Amino acid sequence: MKDAVRPHKNKTRDNNGINIRELALDVLLDMSEGDGRSSRLLRSVLDKYDYLPDRDKSFLKRLVNGSMEYRIRLDHIIDMYSKTPVAKMKPLVRELIRMSTYQILYMDRVPDSAACNEAVKLVRKRGLGGLSGFVNGVLRAIAGHKDSVPEPKEGKDGDYIRVSSIKWSCPEVIVRELVKDYGREKTEDILKASLVADRGVWVRIDESLDRDTIDKIRTVLVGDAGTYESKVPEDIHDIGYAVRIMDADKVTHMSYFTEGHITIQDISSMMVCELAGLDEYAGKRISVLDMCAAPGGKTMHAVSKCIRYGVDAGVRSLDVSEGKRALIDDNIHRLGYEDRVSTGIWDATEYDESKEQAYDVVIADVPCSGLGVMGRKPDIKYNVTVEGLQSIVALQRRILDNAVRYVKRGGRLVFSTCTMRKAENDCNTRYILDTGEYELIKEKQLYLSGDHDGFYIAVLNRR
Repeated sequence: MKDAVRPHKNKTRDNNGINIRELALDVLLDMSEGDGRSSRLLRSVLDKYDYLPDRDKSFLKRLVNGSMEYRIRLDHIIDMYSKTPVAKMKPLVRELIRMSTYQILYMDRVPDSAACNEAVKLVRKRGLGGLSGFVNGVLRAIAGHKDSVPEPKEGKDGDYIRVSSIKWSCPEVIVRELVKDYGREKTEDILKASLVADRGVWVRIDESLDRDTIDKIRTVLVGDAGTYESKVPEDIHDIGYAVRIMDADKVTHMSYFTEGHITIQDISSMMVCELAGLDEYAGKRISVLDMCAAPGGKTMHAVSKCIRYGVDAGVRSLDVSEGKRALIDDNIHRLGYEDRVSTGIWDATEYDESKEQAYDVVIADVPCSGLGVMGRKPDIKYNVTVEGLQSIVALQRRILDNAVRYVKRGGRLVFSTCTMRKAENDCNTRYILDTGEYELIKEKQLYLSGDHDGFYIAVLNRR
């Protein structure tokens, strides 16, 4: 796994005296002691230290995300060379050795000596100088064997799950679910893709703009921030408003973003409204409900498409809390859609009689296990449990039981998740079809890849 980030080599401080490795250590400690949401914690640190050079911020992101992504494999390797198991180490020492081991094994431009020496300095600085020899010894041993670390092997029948979990650094509960649904070969493709570094972000250009403006924005984005590739992935049909950006940090600072001409949204998520067939309502007045809308990407995409195709749409965008509603409102204001979208706080699991057969189009992007986005949010995979996987389907069906009732006769239900489990996707679509009131128009399963998130979309018409 090569790393494109050029770190400070033997330096750990920039001109402002900030120790980048110490920042990473604190984020990892906060994750281990809190709710584990690395994306939120890391984002808050990056916002606080936004003045840091881009190189430092990239190094920080790669170190935190990589240490989290590879945690299972790192622990397996550390346990080979440490007399004290990872599970019994002090939290600070555990996170420090993990992130230092990640540097040794996966960040080629960081000298092994720098990773070891800076770890020793940090453990002393944090008042655990008595363990500096232990930290140094473990890391030196790993560095000395990094080119010959043995791969885990199957020792008995059924051991494939354990070995795959270590090899691809993914909890066994997830490996088992994916193998059950897709077999070993496809599962390995998905797990390998989840570890792709520097995947960038997809940007959606506002479709309501004229074609020349869209082309101009694409050209500027490529010139200012670079792209990984110009073509759309093979499993997604070509759409002219999507661009994958290499330097994701630059996007929100661009005038195109602040003026509402571009929105950060994975191309898999874009496919929800792309497949919804909103163009079929051209020249008509329709009502649209986005049931679980935060942060509002699909709501905004729906509005953009309606403007493009001349659909007179009234859009209602709802979610369960004030915080989530605020995220939707922020996007509405940035895109200037105040006159087109209304928001509210609403629990989608609670039936609302006033919505009975009230909408031409209902978008139900329901809560899910999130396995399709674990490549971008590595903390997700560590929060998955057997009990959670079982309960999420029940939650989804409570929402879908209401969603099917809110669609007008002849209207359309767009059901989606950002996961790949058949129990949450195919089975729920069949659950809807079993009502006898819907017919399936389109269905698409996108698998997590190095190009995009995993996503499921089903478009159904009410008879």
